[in-house]
Amino acid sequence: MLRISKLDGTDATTLRLEGSLAGVWVEELRQLCETALAQGETITLDCGGVSFSDLEGVALIRKLRRQGARLANCSPFLKFQLEEGLAV
Repeated sequence: MLRISKLDGTDATTLRLEGSLAGVWVEELRQLCETALAQGETITLDCGGVSFSDLEGVALIRKLRRQGARLANCSPFLKFQLEEGLAV
């Protein structure tokens, strides 16, 4: 289960993630981010509460980073998973 808290700002959206980024929650996050990006917003993903991410979740975060999303409060383990040199 993943809790996603949306904090709106001027031309920016911060999504605070808490729990496991896996399964259906990956698609939920993808939809929220695609909507915000389509509206020209800047996205920040606050990953401080992420306890687990499956391969699809890692792939989504990598894709969002390539699209300009910023990451905040990533654990060392999540940072390691997100390194571009690792295969997904």
